[in-house]
Amino acid sequence: MPERENYDTSRTGLEKELGQSVNAGDASTPATPGEEVRRALGDIQATIRGQQLAAERELQSVLGQASAYIESSKRLDAMFGIVQKVSPLVASDDAIRSNNAQVLQALQQLSDLATTQQAKIAERLAQSLQEGISSMSQAHAAMFESQAFMQVQELVGAWKSNIRQVSPPSPPVQ
Repeated sequence: MPERENYDTSRTGLEKELGQSVNAGDASTPATPGEEVRRALGDIQATIRGQQLAAERELQSVLGQASAYIESSKRLDAMFGIVQKVSPLVASDDAIRSNNAQVLQALQQLSDLATTQQAKIAERLAQSLQEGISSMSQAHAAMFESQAFMQVQELVGAWKSNIRQVSPPSPPVQ
C-alpha cells in the first residue's frame, strides 16, 4: 500500500511574494492624497496576500488529513476482504483442518494490517492532540482575519475619499 503522501509545506511562492510585497506601513506619514492611496493599496495587498497564505496552509493540512483517511480506508477494506475470504474456510472444524495453512496465512495478514492500522491511529492521535492546540491558535488567527477585512473595508473607504480628492472636479451638469 502507498505510504501517506507528503505535501510540500516549504515556503510557497505566495509566502515568498508576501515577504517581498509592498509594505507601505513602514513609510512616513503620507503628504498627499496620492501617497495615502498608494499606502492603502499596499496595506490591502499585504492583508489579502496574508489571507491567501493562511488559506493555502489550511488546504495543505486538509489534504494531508484526507490522504491519511484514504490509506486507513484501504487497510480496513483489505481487512474486511480477508475476513470474508476466511469465513467459509472456518465454517466447520473439518474445514479448518483442511484449510489450516490458508487460514493461518490469512490470520497473519489480518494481524499485520491490524498492527499497521493501530500504529497509524496512534500517529493520528498524537497529531490530533497537536492540532487541538493549534486549533486554539487558528481561532485566534480567524479573529484577526476578521479584523483584517474590517480594516480592508475601512482602507477602501479612505482610498475612495483620497481618489476623489486627487481626481479632477466633475464638469457642471448643463
